[in-house]
Amino acid sequence: MAIDVFMTLQRYDRTYLPSESQVDVSTLTDYTGRVMPAAMRGFVFQLSEYSFDVEQTLNIGSASGGAGAGKVTFNPLSITRLVDVSSPSIFLACASGAPFMQLDLYLRKASGGAAAGFVFLQYTFKLVAVKTLAWSHDEESPRESVTFDYGGLQVKYRAQNPDGSGAKPIVNGWNRVSNVADVGTNPIN
Repeated sequence: MAIDVFMTLQRYDRTYLPSESQVDVSTLTDYTGRVMPAAMRGFVFQLSEYSFDVEQTLNIGSASGGAGAGKVTFNPLSITRLVDVSSPSIFLACASGAPFMQLDLYLRKASGGAAAGFVFLQYTFKLVAVKTLAWSHDEESPRESVTFDYGGLQVKYRAQNPDGSGAKPIVNGWNRVSNVADVGTNPIN
């Protein structure tokens, strides 16, 4: 299945970092199926790559009486995208250490018909800071690779029903700052 990956980056003053992406937000929904407002045009980044992982240190054996878990480790989120109008702001965030309130990754089925625009998976990262920023260039255009550290993560999945509509979303999250489950919309300060 081919997918499109989009990102939004929100500051603590609730404004979004601008982009030069030509993403048609009228076909982009969030994980609940709500169409993004037209005002979001110019604030949605298209990504060529992303990766991250979460790691739990386990102690499995007779001494622990089963599986003992420690505190979860959120390894950095890495993205690759085209350089654009937001690149200087991302550089400043890296240089100053100023965090963003939230970063959302949207994974959409890249197909026509009823499934077009269907966001089936959304990751919401909270208390997000730029850890590294690297620039490169290929034959087409300059690119930047950005690595983010984050204090919380929510995973939101929505299966597709046989008729093409979205099923009820499943949401789980974790605030690693407080080390508690978090499925709410409150920011981590």
